[in-house]
Amino acid sequence: MKYAIYPYLDKFSLLVGCIINQKKYNITTLINPNALSAKDPGFDNVLMTTSFDEAVKNVDAVIFLDNKQYKDTLIKIKKCIRSKTDAVCCIRPKEEDLSFLTELAQENDVTFTLIDEKDKDLKTKITGRGDLYHTQECVVAAVGSLFNGGAGFDSDLVLKLAKSFEYRGYKPTIIASDRNFKLCGFYSALPFGFNDLEESPDSLVYLLNNYYNYVQMVESSDIIILQLPQEGLLKLFENFPCGFGIKTFIISRAIDIDYFTLAAGVDCRDDDVFDEMSELIKKRFGFRIDSIALNSCYVDYNLSLDVGKTVSVNVPEKIVRETVEYLENSKKSDIVYVNCSDDYFSDTICDDCIEKLSSD
Repeated sequence: MKYAIYPYLDKFSLLVGCIINQKKYNITTLINPNALSAKDPGFDNVLMTTSFDEAVKNVDAVIFLDNKQYKDTLIKIKKCIRSKTDAVCCIRPKEEDLSFLTELAQENDVTFTLIDEKDKDLKTKITGRGDLYHTQECVVAAVGSLFNGGAGFDSDLVLKLAKSFEYRGYKPTIIASDRNFKLCGFYSALPFGFNDLEESPDSLVYLLNNYYNYVQMVESSDIIILQLPQEGLLKLFENFPCGFGIKTFIISRAIDIDYFTLAAGVDCRDDDVFDEMSELIKKRFGFRIDSIALNSCYVDYNLSLDVGKTVSVNVPEKIVRETVEYLENSKKSDIVYVNCSDDYFSDTICDDCIEKLSSD
């Protein structure tokens, strides 16, 4: 079968490269939304186009990535199904939309697939008693963003960090909150929701703990690269939280995190603020910040308040380099600062993780 991917954006280049290399899906077309420009990644035998209608005619199925643009994705899925083309969906449709899409697919004799459907069978595969808490034997290195929808670079960081550990002879296993990662066969960070609770939130913690232990045993992992939920760790404002970090708190009760990398924008040039933030995160979640990967964004707080969600604005790369250099030279703690645009920034994080955990 020939597959197209929609939408293709620059931020998905590493993920799409991983999907293509695994050869589970025969990707022949990348569809870039007209309003959002993207560089042609130059994958062999893969065409990039801005015409959704034309692309759908030339493939057997379209993979819809989760780009946090629900209405646009929903419209395109309907158009795809009505064009008699199969749809593979990484977003999680609302109940009423899911029912409509399922019926529409049946009417047009095509397949509509949710990428996380296999999660429903995971509970039957988990070994151990539901009230038995396991301690993971392998190292757990977590990656997370400060605010909901903030940095947005943590997905690339997860893939690059896994490569860095693999290059050094370790066997990494990725457990990700990004639903798009399931296309690569990676595990979900939160495959069970609050609907899976039997009596209380404690039952979800036990369930997740047994699940993480199951992943570790099945994969024989040296290290788990854990992407925390993209709701963020802290509130954006007191009167406009934009995420409370509740899912991350649940996960932090279910698995011990040995090393943590924060993906952040260049909002701050004060090492003391990051030190205080690290202590706050330690009190709330049980782990400190070990490294910070800065990217060329900052949160526009006024615009975020106006539109009701976190809005990030790009800044020149020069500012990122200067900020990282300043923070590294003025720091008083052992937090490592890196620039996400540097070619080997994930190697720096990887080496810092190995050094810190080897000395413990």
